[in-house]
Amino acid sequence: MAPTETQPLDRGTPSGRVETIPILVAIAVALALAACHVLIAIRAELHPTEAYYWLWSRYPAISYYDHPPMVAWWIWAGTQIFGTTTLGIRIASILSVLATSAVLYATGRVLFDRAVAARATLWFNVTLLAALGGFVATPDAPSAFFWALSFLCLALVLRTGRGAWWLAVGLFAGLGAISKYTDLFLGLGIVLALVVDRDLRHWFASPWLWAGGALALAAFSPVLLWNDEHDWASFAFQFGRLADTGFSPSHLADYVGGQIALLNPFVAVFAALGIILWIRGPSVRWRREIGFSLATVAPLILYMLFHATHDRVDGGWLAPVYPAVALSAAAAAQSFEGSGAWRGLLRFIRRAATPVGIAAALGLVGFLYSPATRLAGQFGNLSAFSGWSRLASDVDAMRLKAGADWIATDNYRTAALLSFYLRDRHVVVAQVNERIRYVFEPLPDASLLKEPALLLLRGRLTTPTDYTRCFGATEKVGTLGRMGRAGRLLEPIDGFRVDRPIAHIFQAGCDGQP
Repeated sequence: MAPTETQPLDRGTPSGRVETIPILVAIAVALALAACHVLIAIRAELHPTEAYYWLWSRYPAISYYDHPPMVAWWIWAGTQIFGTTTLGIRIASILSVLATSAVLYATGRVLFDRAVAARATLWFNVTLLAALGGFVATPDAPSAFFWALSFLCLALVLRTGRGAWWLAVGLFAGLGAISKYTDLFLGLGIVLALVVDRDLRHWFASPWLWAGGALALAAFSPVLLWNDEHDWASFAFQFGRLADTGFSPSHLADYVGGQIALLNPFVAVFAALGIILWIRGPSVRWRREIGFSLATVAPLILYMLFHATHDRVDGGWLAPVYPAVALSAAAAAQSFEGSGAWRGLLRFIRRAATPVGIAAALGLVGFLYSPATRLAGQFGNLSAFSGWSRLASDVDAMRLKAGADWIATDNYRTAALLSFYLRDRHVVVAQVNERIRYVFEPLPDASLLKEPALLLLRGRLTTPTDYTRCFGATEKVGTLGRMGRAGRLLEPIDGFRVDRPIAHIFQAGCDGQP
């Protein structure tokens, strides 16, 4: 029989002898990590993509070329309060981790019990994705938040049997979709969750479900309108990623290993155990709820698995699934104690997950604030968060020495970072290709076409003649870049003094693409 208002889903038996985590502990850890994120946000320089999204936020629009608009709206709100600073750009993302944690706790209470809800909240915060990356301003933050809200409302639909909750499911799913296209997979997850549970299939005949879908479409409509006005450029860019790539499993190990690491290896053990418990059969406590949680995220996980057989998968792309996975892992941890030697091992893994996440966040704070390690460029991926302000100063010094009035670049990363770190010097920075990226902002003043410019080209990635042909005269004036360990040059950039650009360079770009 399908669940109704008077016949909710079975909550399962309370957590057994497995030790529980007080919710106050989860709250304390979440707040402590948020404080770490604030310290990191103040100290770490902007990642190139963060600077790019900040450019968007200066001109709020209904959508953009690379992504839907929510991240730009969040950054705009943050900078209205904290100014145009690294903290202002990142504060909304930091707060969203706390908000997502609260939503996850509520979902745990609805589907499971207090013990599972508290552990899931704690474990979500100590995933390395949240503990280390919770300060970064990307579309993944609003994407994960609205996915979690929609998941909570879906749980309320299934727990109470009240169809009106489908309207909230649809609204938050739509807001997730205007955060990142990734959230479109939530719709497939909802369909899968209803299909695999025969007692829930009756919702397909309910007008409430379809009304919720219509509300999701309405919320997503600004992005559709933008794409219609721009020849579906954003859809073509995002959904055409695999068009020119063939089968290549070289990224598969990175995908699996990377997600285990970002999830927190100890949390990952119980996430895998949750899948095993679901497979074992109906005698498993909370099997139905675990299966429901996993079904909502399975389509996205499987698609990214397919993507990894063709191209690299960025770790943050799976951010929306982390709350549900943490919930399933917590349910497995609370419902399966183990026996013999396994009992002691599982107890150790339960206890080890939290210190790993906390240590990672504290370690990053210590690293960024230690005088002995000021150059993050020597430490792998952290190089993307350092050296940009110094590079911007070096670029401006080169510009002045060359007698140039503005700066031209061959990529959005350089253009965005220079725009941010030279914002107080009022220097115009323009990317002279892929101009579709900048339809949200006014064109640079046409009078600049009469003035010389400093053209910056990535030394290892760009053929100079592809760009110098767009100017009347070119003269190489030097090479610069960010400095890493032992004075090693990172990402060398060649500088050219150029003048008399082609007339349409601000409209169609040097590559002729608007």
